Amino acid sequence: MGQAKGGKDVEAVHVHGHHNGHQAKAYDITADDLYHMNAEKDMDGLRAKGGVEGLAGLLHSSTHDGLTEEGVAASSHTFGPNRYKEVPPKNFFKLAYETAQDPIIILLIVAAAVSTTLGAAIPEEREKNGWVEGVAIWIAVIIVICVGAGNDWQKDRQFRKLNAQREAIQVKVVRGGAQVLVNNTDVVVGDVLLLDTGAHFLTHHAESKAFALVSEVANSAPLKTSRMWLALGLGVAMVSTQILESFLDRPLINLWTAAILTGSLMMATGCMSGAQARGCMDWTVFICIGAAFGVGRAMELTGMADKLGSAFVGIVKSVSGRTAICSALYIATALLTEILSNNAAAALMYPVGAAAGDALGISPPWISFAIMFGSSSAFMSPFGYQCNLMVYAAGNYKTMQFVKFGCLMQVWMWIGVTLIFYFADTWYVMWIISGVLVAATLGGAWAWGRVPTPVRTRVETGLARALGALCFWRRG
Repeated sequence: MGQAKGGKDVEAVHVHGHHNGHQAKAYDITADDLYHMNAEKDMDGLRAKGGVEGLAGLLHSSTHDGLTEEGVAASSHTFGPNRYKEVPPKNFFKLAYETAQDPIIILLIVAAAVSTTLGAAIPEEREKNGWVEGVAIWIAVIIVICVGAGNDWQKDRQFRKLNAQREAIQVKVVRGGAQVLVNNTDVVVGDVLLLDTGAHFLTHHAESKAFALVSEVANSAPLKTSRMWLALGLGVAMVSTQILESFLDRPLINLWTAAILTGSLMMATGCMSGAQARGCMDWTVFICIGAAFGVGRAMELTGMADKLGSAFVGIVKSVSGRTAICSALYIATALLTEILSNNAAAALMYPVGAAAGDALGISPPWISFAIMFGSSSAFMSPFGYQCNLMVYAAGNYKTMQFVKFGCLMQVWMWIGVTLIFYFADTWYVMWIISGVLVAATLGGAWAWGRVPTPVRTRVETGLARALGALCFWRRG
């Protein structure tokens, strides 16, 4: 079995077995079963055993984690080593004997024997040529046999040398959930191999009977480090056009146009392929954002935004003031972004916030800041942000783990944002507070490093247990 990796990456599972006569006593499948399944491309037999996952289970393996250390030892003991039976080399005389079995060589030997016999037995022939012709033929036969045997001996020697080098090749396998390098002769039945396939492997081998399963591994292509600085330069140039525009009296270039030009240049210079560019287009996100803008516009046109704004104003009227309104607007947007994307939440909340700001006399920039902070604070749900979903799936976490840890994070963010709004007119106060916190963090880390190791270990263990109990940090 193997997972193919490299170029346009694919995951491939290859069914094979060593036909060495060993009976798989500890397994529900034998080496003969594997051999015939592979030799006859028996896909029906593979499906009858539960497909690739079922076959991996029969081999005490996993398509994701591979074999364990015990599984490797058991497979090697049951199915035998991954080596051909070594054939002893032939000596020069054996090779010379085999060369002499060639029909032409046999004819030459017969001709040499006849010529020598005639030259020695018949007086006329002896007086005419003597034994010269016969001896010449014998010498030619001996030279041909020696040269042929020598060539065969040299070829066999080179073949064994190349074969020894081939057996020294290392391959990457998955064992115990980790990728490890092993000698190719140490690969056993049930191992999951990682193969470098190239960009077009999926196209050429998707229907091949040599593989029971071929599928693309997303986002595992090797990085194009040679184009890194070029891609960085193009990205910086795109952002620079927008920064430069703020210093000019006229528009320089629209962000949409700049993004299209930058993407086109990246494809033209080989930073990414057209297929990779198309793969980056998450149309579900675009549709969601577009629909959210439509809903936001509908809320404005129907007066719903004004009604929500009025209700929002009524709720926070008792704690009037810019800080209270912006803080409450942050909380409302942060809660909404837990179920929508950040762009969609901002598009929905801005009409509401703008209506509330107009009613309470708060300038639009402060409303925008509150919505901007809130729409980018999705900590309590794995579904509010794509990065959360990636961590959620890769770490096998649970939704409640996000809720319990994210609530604490959200409280800290809310406190920080509220302080920013409160000290907005005296901005230097926030800089002083930030500087003190940074100094305390760095100084505390330095001081904590001077604490005796036993004391530090006990305290860190206690804090880790308390945090784990509070946030359900463990996955189990």
